[in-house]
Amino acid sequence: MPLLIQKLQPETHPLWGTMNATKMLDHLNDPFKLCTGVYPFAEGSILEKAEKFKVITLLSDRALPKGFDNPLIRLLSKSTDLEHEQAKTDLQAGYQLFKAYFISKGAAHTMPHNIFGYLNYHEWLWFHYKHFSHHFAQFGLIPYIERFELE
Repeated sequence: MPLLIQKLQPETHPLWGTMNATKMLDHLNDPFKLCTGVYPFAEGSILEKAEKFKVITLLSDRALPKGFDNPLIRLLSKSTDLEHEQAKTDLQAGYQLFKAYFISKGAAHTMPHNIFGYLNYHEWLWFHYKHFSHHFAQFGLIPYIERFELE
């Protein structure tokens, strides 16, 4: 488990937003389930402007904005009694599932994201990096930045 996640305690308060630390860890695991088919969704729920959002938001050097919201994730039924350490364990398992899934399918394989359209392994990896950075900054584990350093 990455050191930053180990530093996160259940009583850590967010700098913005309403999630507590345990719910945030659980929330970080949702896209791993989305991109591996554990949470399937209808292709009709992909936004019409997904390719435009992919280029402008996902594939850019911009960080996810503080108010970024995915309505699909809000629809998932979630346990309210998840223990903090279990959320850490589940997140690690989700990451391992993500790696194993794309090893078996290949990096060019695509899986849908309702806001950004079909993403291959590298695009999903970049999404996860941005998503983790967004929430790590939310809980003060790293500084919030507006743009990533890209070469």
